[in-house]
Amino acid sequence: MSGQARSNTGDAQKTNVWAIPGVLATLVAVASAFGAWSLLLPVLPTAVL
Repeated sequence: MSGQARSNTGDAQKTNVWAIPGVLATLVAVASAFGAWSLLLPVLPTAVL
């Protein structure tokens, strides 16, 4: 070990979630899937589910 102590006082690199490639597209796809399913629920017969 190097003997250097790490401090958790805020010097850690902060990660910006929105800067990760593909996060916005994934959230849009998930929201669209939930929206499409909620539109289909009144149409599908409950016996099929």
